[in-house]
Amino acid sequence: MSKSLKVLAGVAIGLLAIGVIAAPASAAALTSAQVSAIISLLQSFGADSATIANVQASLTGGTPSSTGGTSAGMVFTRSLTVGSTGADVTALQNFLAAKGFLVMPAGVPMGYFGSLTKSALAAFQAANGISPAAGYFGPLTMASVNGMGGSTGSTGSTGSTGSTGISTPGAEGTLTVDLNPTPSSNVTIYEGDSKVGVLGLKIKATGSDLSVQRVKINLGTNTAIYTKIFNHLYVMDGNTVIADMALNSNTVSKEGSTYYAQLTGFNFIVPKDSTKVLTIGADVFSSIDSASASGSCNDSAGSDTCTFTISANGVRAVDGAGIDQTGPTTAFSNSVSISGSLVDNSTLTVSLSNNSPLARQIVAADGASRNEVTEVELAKFNLKASGDKVMVTDWTTRFASTTGNAATMATAYLYDDSTGQLLGTGAISYAGVNYSTAAFSNIDTWIPKDTTKTFSLRIKVTGVNSAALFGVGASTTGSTDVTAENSQGTSVTPSGSASTSAVAFFVDKGLQISLVGSPSATTNGVPQSATANTYSTSSVTALFNVKLKAVDTSVLLGNAASGTAGTAFASSSTGFKIYVNGSAVTNLGSGATTTSFSAPSGYTETSNTFTLQDGDEVTIPVTYSILGRTAASVAVLSQGTQVAVGMEGIQWFANGVAYTSNFMAGRSEWRTNSVTFP
Repeated sequence: MSKSLKVLAGVAIGLLAIGVIAAPASAAALTSAQVSAIISLLQSFGADSATIANVQASLTGGTPSSTGGTSAGMVFTRSLTVGSTGADVTALQNFLAAKGFLVMPAGVPMGYFGSLTKSALAAFQAANGISPAAGYFGPLTMASVNGMGGSTGSTGSTGSTGSTGISTPGAEGTLTVDLNPTPSSNVTIYEGDSKVGVLGLKIKATGSDLSVQRVKINLGTNTAIYTKIFNHLYVMDGNTVIADMALNSNTVSKEGSTYYAQLTGFNFIVPKDSTKVLTIGADVFSSIDSASASGSCNDSAGSDTCTFTISANGVRAVDGAGIDQTGPTTAFSNSVSISGSLVDNSTLTVSLSNNSPLARQIVAADGASRNEVTEVELAKFNLKASGDKVMVTDWTTRFASTTGNAATMATAYLYDDSTGQLLGTGAISYAGVNYSTAAFSNIDTWIPKDTTKTFSLRIKVTGVNSAALFGVGASTTGSTDVTAENSQGTSVTPSGSASTSAVAFFVDKGLQISLVGSPSATTNGVPQSATANTYSTSSVTALFNVKLKAVDTSVLLGNAASGTAGTAFASSSTGFKIYVNGSAVTNLGSGATTTSFSAPSGYTETSNTFTLQDGDEVTIPVTYSILGRTAASVAVLSQGTQVAVGMEGIQWFANGVAYTSNFMAGRSEWRTNSVTFP
């Protein structure tokens, strides 16, 4: 109570002593008319409700409340009704008196729950949207009263305890509540969603800090919204839950034909002259059937949306003077879209992973005959589940080989790439010279909703023929090769066109070939010369760092001057391909290109060739240059042309047999960047 109002109260009581108001022997013996006269006098001077309640408690023998709420430190823990007695009854009566709902007659002590307290409590319940407003102090009302300052330990957003988070004591404020633009209208919800935002409240405090203590949500007129779609509501400050309630017949109230969910028991402080946002979040049942999701929420028949509404005065806050403030002045709402039956709409998409192995050459050096390789990874496939979790039950992979049955693909293996778990094995059966399949049954592995899982396909290859390279690629088409079902056992037809891996080439002995780093292209930066009968000084040079390893045999490599079929890096179309403005060309005319490389340090050339012994591994820088003009000064590329170079093949000899490894032909990873011709 302020100093001036204390003086005013003293004056009012003093008037009793000098006979202006006939005073009895003690204040406790005042008649109700005398108490009313003093209260009226205080009201005429603008006293706030907390001051009036404290004076009234003093005059009637009650216990003044320093907070204007319940007795300090009181936590209501039991239900109260007519006939109840005790300190918590006194605290409840003080609370109702402070809120202006109860005036105890003179001479009637507090501490007994009678008909007067019941009527006052019913009025409080009606004013605060607590149904039924029957004057029974049960769990709903208890939570509401505790949230208004009757409990200790409730921390507001400022970190202060209870309503003490307000830093503007005595100040009256104004509450403004508007619809926040996020969550946006018609956001789609899915089965099993947790704390998905359905409605945003923009709350502004003017003139005083405000302690928001109640949010009442209109759920519409159909019970399906809380019996079939949503099962829990939250009031959230960002990701922090400050209040929540399960939705069921015991917590949802009905007023007329409309159902309401009221969340209380919190103190969310909005500082004076500032705005904060609260989000209403919801949990969705783990399974929604089609009927529940379409036309049976709270909208018109055939609708697939649910609407959440904040009715006028659905939000209540307390200002620094202890006065209840409510908003909004006009109801507002937000609708969310239901994805029909999420189980019915679940999807599975099959695609080749970006991490799938690139084209390469593999030496099959396992087994007793040194002509097989076990569990070499051929491809990685991504499977993405949407709408619902999806179980993959069966899988078929198709293989295409480049040289028929030059080797035998014996067994295929399917792994969960993230865990390394073997999901299944399948025998590879031939269905033609260049075509074979492997089937994996009873995989039964789940892909969580909105998650991508990667599967690793590996194969065992035996009997690799030394006379020719054996190349094989794998493909899977979602709609025909993968069998799946949703969480209710209904079949899901995967989408996605044929996902085909890069080709892996196998040889029983010879070279392992790879790149070190990425190939690059540079220019000399000198513009072309048009002088007749002279070479142009303009050029583009491509650089490839090629790693070679001889496995199980020695390998003969010829340089550009060897003049044999074994020239390792030919400058012809079999060795390189030029891309002009993005399109491949065969060559650029006589004298326009040159290739350069030499034997690595420590290797001696004989007849322009050198030999890698079994186990030797070297990295050879190979350059490929493009000249802008021929010897006759005929331009082959114009200034400003975009040029890139791709390596197409490598030639080598092993055991007297000539091989051409061209697995890199047309592969982007074996192509340089594009540069502008000077």
